[in-house]
Amino acid sequence: MRPRLTAAALRASSSRTSPRSRFLWHVRRYSTFTPPVSQASAATAAATETASSQEVNHAVVSIFDMFSIGVGPSSSHTVGPMRAARIFVKEAASHGFVPDIAQIRVDLFGSLALTGVGHGTPGAILMGLEGESPELIDAKSIPSRLENIQRNSILNVAGTHKITFDYAKHLKFHYDQVLPQHPNGMRITCFDKEGDMIGTNEFFSVGGGFVINDLMRVLPKFLRTPAKPTTVKPIVEKESETAATTDHHVENIFQKNTKDDHLTNMLPFHNAQSLLDVCTEQHMTIAEVVFQNELQWREADEVKKRTMGIWNVMDQSIMNGISSREEYLPGKLKVKRRAPVLYNKLMRGFAEYAGMNLSPKSHTAIEQSPTNRTLISDALIRKGKIPRESEFTLAYKDLARVPREMKRHLPALDWISMYALAVNEENAAGGRVVTAPTNGAAGTIPAVLKYYLEFICPSPEHAERDILEFLFTA
Repeated sequence: MRPRLTAAALRASSSRTSPRSRFLWHVRRYSTFTPPVSQASAATAAATETASSQEVNHAVVSIFDMFSIGVGPSSSHTVGPMRAARIFVKEAASHGFVPDIAQIRVDLFGSLALTGVGHGTPGAILMGLEGESPELIDAKSIPSRLENIQRNSILNVAGTHKITFDYAKHLKFHYDQVLPQHPNGMRITCFDKEGDMIGTNEFFSVGGGFVINDLMRVLPKFLRTPAKPTTVKPIVEKESETAATTDHHVENIFQKNTKDDHLTNMLPFHNAQSLLDVCTEQHMTIAEVVFQNELQWREADEVKKRTMGIWNVMDQSIMNGISSREEYLPGKLKVKRRAPVLYNKLMRGFAEYAGMNLSPKSHTAIEQSPTNRTLISDALIRKGKIPRESEFTLAYKDLARVPREMKRHLPALDWISMYALAVNEENAAGGRVVTAPTNGAAGTIPAVLKYYLEFICPSPEHAERDILEFLFTA
């Protein structure tokens, strides 16, 4: 569970901290955990607690908090804003006032305003308002859909209700204003056909795709269902501005729906040393500790399936990056893609070194038919016995023919760098990647794991086990 920090408390604390530290509050976004004690040891625990003046914050973190599927180029400026907009329309739909919406206004503040266009923030928000999520949206469709909204001035709210949306009028960039809670702030307000406000909310994209927001403020006459005290606060007539902003709520897109008693079986730790201590005491590896904690929220099969799904997206982002036919990345700077060229150079050098024959015909076929290759996760979930000759990844069929001793002499850093660059370029192009733990760092973990699977993994039968252990440990 995530801590339910209030925006009011954050503002209060920021007034007592230095300018630099007030922007670091979001780093401590994990739940605190106190192991249960028996009645016999209660006195000892109380004495220890009294003697200690420092509170220990334990990092009870899900792997799916750290690794989440999204779109590029930024977790804080693309993924977060899309989730924020989707939260807004989901709340509107749950309380039944989507049909009353005739106009939506979006205000961007601070960094979202200053760098939002370059990070694809406007398109991400509009996709969120149409009900899309970073995990499921077709990333390649975003530019054309944004162009249609700008050209036709039509926004399909929650995917069910079309309204007029003037891009220049209803999407405002406040370049010289910053909301007090966080530099990545945005406000969404909806109005009825008479121009009266229906509801409004503020959101803060704090990094890694995490979103914090206030209670949505809604006029009571528009509530078709009873107001939920955890998500909506009805606006009272003649309510002062101070009263309207004193009660806030944290809404984290990753907050787990779990009871407190689920945490009693957790294996808590608060830093690297305490994690190693837990491993020693429990005779478990780091991966086993993480997996045991994950079982408090999900069944084992679901954990494994979702983790393999994370790797599937990572692997696909590498393949998309090295098989792209585009010469340049999107944008006015005309930055050339490098991953496809580097991959081709490495493959040619690899073929010569390994004494294999990659003829122009076969090499062209590889370049032109990336969709015919089988992903590692596809092979792993395929029914029946997995063939010993790997069908997993881009070059694995050729790599599998080379003795392991020879593989160790290949330029490891070149391959890892090329894989990481492929993901980074896919992210820069607005493609689908896995935040690990941010979009900016999305290339490192898949690159290292990809290299292990291609060059070191002893056999396909070991692949699933090794992928799970790698990602749990990471």
